[in-house]
Amino acid sequence: MIDIAKFKVDDHLCIGCSRCIKVCPGHLLYLNDEYHCRRNAPNEENSCWRCQHCLAVCPRGAIQIFNRDPEDSREPVSRDDASYVLDTLIMTRRSHRRFLNREVDPSMTRFLIDLLSNAPNYRNRQSVEFTLIDRADQMTRILDNLNPEQSSLFGNAPCLLVPHSPAGEKYAAYDQVTAAAYFELLCASRGLGAVIIPFPEDDSAVWAALEIPADHTTSVMIGFGWPEIPYSRSVQRRVGDTRLHRPKNES
Repeated sequence: MIDIAKFKVDDHLCIGCSRCIKVCPGHLLYLNDEYHCRRNAPNEENSCWRCQHCLAVCPRGAIQIFNRDPEDSREPVSRDDASYVLDTLIMTRRSHRRFLNREVDPSMTRFLIDLLSNAPNYRNRQSVEFTLIDRADQMTRILDNLNPEQSSLFGNAPCLLVPHSPAGEKYAAYDQVTAAAYFELLCASRGLGAVIIPFPEDDSAVWAALEIPADHTTSVMIGFGWPEIPYSRSVQRRVGDTRLHRPKNES
């Protein structure tokens, strides 16, 4: 069999720290007698989760996998920088239902969708697929095939992203909703407005209009575009004590 993972270690960089061994969910890695990382059973591809954790955790950038060069990866931002930006992004995101008649750059949309491959998903199966409507003529054609009540389901958004998965995929709904939540935050980080909408699973006309594969399942969709009404500040919310529950540890 061909080694699809193409796992490689630069022994001049590897320091034998064993971080890669500890994070590998498939338990495929070990240190040889010279304390260099090696991989067990390179032909057993089903045991590799394709998570690339080994590439990401190596402090020296000694590991390549799937032809990915560690020099092409990004380094984490500092905790101080990340925490304030992410906190503010979450606090200022809002659901948008009014949009400008302005095209969203297809290359930006494609980049955001690629980033969703980093969203948490069950056993890193990467089973979520996406149906994208990002042109006005596409949306018009779809709306023309639906009645006004069905058209209102899209939240007046000019663009639409629908995560869906092959039927039978374990935790598919979880993976789809997680992808939707990540995509909404990615939209907010670029100044795009978005709204997460439950997918009308029992509406065959909407299903057909969006050309979702018949053997797939979906539970959510995201309308997005340039917002007509910007927000100037965050709202002020907190989880009240009545919404916070702690188990009682009884002896």
